[in-house]
Amino acid sequence: MMAVSLDIGKTLADFCRPDRMALVVYDMQAGITNQVKNGPAILAEVLKVLEAARAGGYPIIFLRHLSMPKPLMGAFQMRQAMAWQRTDGSRCRQALVPARHAGLRAGGGTGAARR
Repeated sequence: MMAVSLDIGKTLADFCRPDRMALVVYDMQAGITNQVKNGPAILAEVLKVLEAARAGGYPIIFLRHLSMPKPLMGAFQMRQAMAWQRTDGSRCRQALVPARHAGLRAGGGTGAARR
């Protein structure tokens, strides 16, 4: 059996290296900052961090939140979308009713059993 050497860092400099970490920027696409409180200030701080990461040679990964198409949304995602859009969701719920169940109401159905 071969002995394995494990290099465990002890200082911040041991961990904060471009070959060991990256900056992840999540959900900062155009239009997001005007939907949150202090959006311009948040954007300014993110830009400072981006500048520092680029100057240090760190990889930068940009991610964005995507919602499922309405027919595939679960209840949690639908409620979340309604909260973000500040709506009661009646139009969203109606869009979830499949065409073959067109007689069903968005809020609970006709009482007929589904197959």
